[in-house]
Amino acid sequence: MLLMFGRLLNLVNFAFEIMWAAAVPSLFVVFYTFLICYVTVLGAMWGLGVFVWFIPVGFLSPAFFVWYKIMERRYRAYLALMTSTQPMDWNTDAVIEGWLSLTRAKRREKKR
Repeated sequence: MLLMFGRLLNLVNFAFEIMWAAAVPSLFVVFYTFLICYVTVLGAMWGLGVFVWFIPVGFLSPAFFVWYKIMERRYRAYLALMTSTQPMDWNTDAVIEGWLSLTRAKRREKKR
């Protein structure tokens, strides 16, 4: 009985750990937004005036920088692909054969 209770407790703990690991990123996104708003309101209360807009810019600049670097890398890869002197090898016969084999396999599974 004690062994079964221990296994059940381990299973419940594992389920809570999985839910916590899945919830942390969404909690971070939600609470980060509230943190930005909270600090901006505090800055307005402290009398920063127009300079209060530097607070959200400061909070969001790391995310914008990462987004910009990712988009720059994708754009450079796209340009390198489009301006390359070596033409792309389009093997349409292999693609069609692969697609036909997949559809045939699906038809066989449906017939069973």
